[in-house]
Amino acid sequence: NEAGDDDDEEEEEEGALEALFAQVGAFDGTPGWLTIDAMPTFDKAGLGAPDVKIMHIFTTGWALGNFKGKRRGIEADYQVWYPDEVGSTTGHIWTQKLLAADYGRTRSWVAVRKDPAAAVAARRAAAAIASVGEGEGEDDEPTGIEGREAQDSGAGRGVWRPGAGRGRRGKSQARGRARG
Repeated sequence: NEAGDDDDEEEEEEGALEALFAQVGAFDGTPGWLTIDAMPTFDKAGLGAPDVKIMHIFTTGWALGNFKGKRRGIEADYQVWYPDEVGSTTGHIWTQKLLAADYGRTRSWVAVRKDPAAAVAARRAAAAIASVGEGEGEDDEPTGIEGREAQDSGAGRGVWRPGAGRGRRGKSQARGRARG
């Protein structure tokens, strides 16, 4: 009986999810990210937006992943890239069923959006950390060879780039400027 088999599979999956939540816990948010309560669409305006990520439950906890798109030919299968560890630039693409029935804090996956207020606070904190120590010794003039080299190099007046200085213009450039 196929209908009975489907019910058994659903009960097994539900039992496995309950065991996973007993081990890991429901999603309670992650710093710097806001939970999206309604399931987003599977396009660039939804899960494909640069400030949107997927949180998915694993036996090791909730993992933050990047939505990569639909897997060809298989309904409800999507590809999500997860880093090997938090902050890592290496990782793997996992194929996952991202079903509406499985979406939410107490289900297997949820979408999150970068919190703009947290981003501003992080930039301010980084600026405050960077400014610590500034102002110390500002009255000191550079001395010796190091000071002359800094003054001669034009330090503080921008960055020198090859070809950026005044040089000889070719005859065609000079004529173009005279005419134009």
